Amino acid sequence: MSRRHRVEHRVRSSIGRELYERLLREAASRRISVSHCIRMDLEELYAIRDELSQPIELTRSAGAAKPRLIHRLLAETETRLAADLDRHLAEVGALGDAVRRLEAMLDRQYVGLMLYLPDVADELHDDQAKVALRRYEAWRRAVEKLLDGDNKAS
Repeated sequence: MSRRHRVEHRVRSSIGRELYERLLREAASRRISVSHCIRMDLEELYAIRDELSQPIELTRSAGAAKPRLIHRLLAETETRLAADLDRHLAEVGALGDAVRRLEAMLDRQYVGLMLYLPDVADELHDDQAKVALRRYEAWRRAVEKLLDGDNKAS
């Protein structure tokens, strides 16, 4: 068996204080030398770049090893998106229920109002229509004022 000779090349570089301190903390937390930490980080960086540059495989072959990084990232993103979608659908459902409740309340209010309003004599229809239109416009302005107040408060 031939033994492979390991060839190492020295690389020198200058970095700023913040990056150097971060590198020292990283090496200390992993209990390795700074040199070894740099080597591992570079290997990881290039592995990620190589993986991201390859096309995404939609299906895994039977003998495939663990899923690649991009597949894990996509799966995690899909999980978060699904959770967000479920939450938004629940909120939309609750809003739809509230709108239907308000619609039923307005309908019942209108029916109750019509039960107790007296009929208007034919000769007073025009005057009554003018009064009703004036009241309606005042009601709409009051609603708009309430809605504008809600928008300004938020």
